[in-house]
Amino acid sequence: MLDAIFSGLLAGMVLSLFALGPSFFTLVKIGIHQNFQKGAMFASGILVSDVLIVLLVYFGLSQIYHSLLFKLVFSLLGGLLVLVFGINAFRERQVSDSGHLMRHQSNYRYLAEGFCLNILNPFTFGLWIFVVSTVNQLRNYTGYEMTVFYLSILATIFSIDLLKTYLAYQTGKGLSAHWLHRIHQFIGIVLILLSFRLLFYFLQLISLPQ
Repeated sequence: MLDAIFSGLLAGMVLSLFALGPSFFTLVKIGIHQNFQKGAMFASGILVSDVLIVLLVYFGLSQIYHSLLFKLVFSLLGGLLVLVFGINAFRERQVSDSGHLMRHQSNYRYLAEGFCLNILNPFTFGLWIFVVSTVNQLRNYTGYEMTVFYLSILATIFSIDLLKTYLAYQTGKGLSAHWLHRIHQFIGIVLILLSFRLLFYFLQLISLPQ
């Protein structure tokens, strides 16, 4: 069991450090410009979506991902959602004296945003399919050890996301409103570019011969 825990922790750290997608930049933006609690709710939404994806993939539903219809729908919806996030981030100007955004949205909205932004990214499914297939080939875990392994991965990713949010929030408190606004614009541009990546993937899919 210790091997499953250690392997899960290591895999979780690798996934967290190298997965620089829309969810990461949005999480940092929320931490910098709003507060830790809202960032934690967004991270919780990511966690819930990851749990759902892992269950779907582990129980043999990964063939859904390979469906052209699935890829078309998720790349289009994901691209449009990230584009909206990016435009809103770039255009946001209402900042308080402390440098944080004056926004009073329900924390549950951030939970829903984290869930949708992560699960509508088809590359997230691809990443988890790779993890599950690799583990099944290289590890001879029992059912219990496999559960411990995936719980270790998810717990590590969630913990690192909370750490990212906390560090972003602490960093934001030390920056002037001018620099906070510039960072906000930068993250908005990054999100817009990432949305173009998803939409370009969608265009590639519809151009494939039927």
